[in-house]
Amino acid sequence: MTTLSALHADSLARTIFRHAGFEHNNPMTTKPDKKRPDCNSCAHYYITHDASFRYGCRAFAFKSQRLPILDVAEASGEQCLYFRQKRR
Repeated sequence: MTTLSALHADSLARTIFRHAGFEHNNPMTTKPDKKRPDCNSCAHYYITHDASFRYGCRAFAFKSQRLPILDVAEASGEQCLYFRQKRR
């Protein structure tokens, strides 16, 4: 598995808000973008035992410090194309 390095704290916060669909001015009053797949509902998403990289995606075979959808969207500029709804 590949691990992704941490971003600087300020840039990380801006990236998370941008990819979550929040405006930079007031993130508490805006709603997230509903078009973005939810990692928690994806069959490929899992929690790792690695304290430094808690979140994983089996489809892309990587672990991350943040939700995999944020890294996928940042790297590709698109939403996750491997999203598959979990069986309930």
